[in-house]
Amino acid sequence: YNFCFSDVVPLLKLNLRNKDGKDWNVNSLDLKCKGVNIEKQKAGVEITWQGIRDANNVAQFDFRVKGELKERGLVYWRFHYTPLTNDYTLRDITFPILRIKADNESNFLHPAWGGRLFPNPLQNEEFDRRIGSMGRSYFEYPGGYGIPMQFVSIYTKESGFFFSSFDGEGYYKIISV
Repeated sequence: YNFCFSDVVPLLKLNLRNKDGKDWNVNSLDLKCKGVNIEKQKAGVEITWQGIRDANNVAQFDFRVKGELKERGLVYWRFHYTPLTNDYTLRDITFPILRIKADNESNFLHPAWGGRLFPNPLQNEEFDRRIGSMGRSYFEYPGGYGIPMQFVSIYTKESGFFFSSFDGEGYYKIISV
């Protein structure tokens, strides 16, 4: 297995807020930091951004992402946020940011509306009406739009991609498609 990184699509986005209520949005492509360490491991990868700097060039926090390949090709991700000052609070993490291209043989399983399977999403009128016309859709879990599951999948007869949140406590999250 190879863990691939893009210089076009950020791997993650972070939203922080300072004491005055001003948001600071950071993504892995544009952030300024003291250094980035990418440690490839036998069954995974660990990425550490050290001394992430704000607009005033002050190192505010370190952030670490660890991906570990488990059974059946599943990858488990863990985050670690270490504040270096008390100036900002981490509000949310958008991760992973993936671009997956469907083809005419694809099936797309979407969590909204009680869970929907869209065969051939590129030429599916219902998919286009419900998802495509919105451009990008955000769905809250647990909560809105009747989302009974915490996963999304796209697959063909030969292979597929399954994204899920391993969360027995049901913490709030947003699935963005």
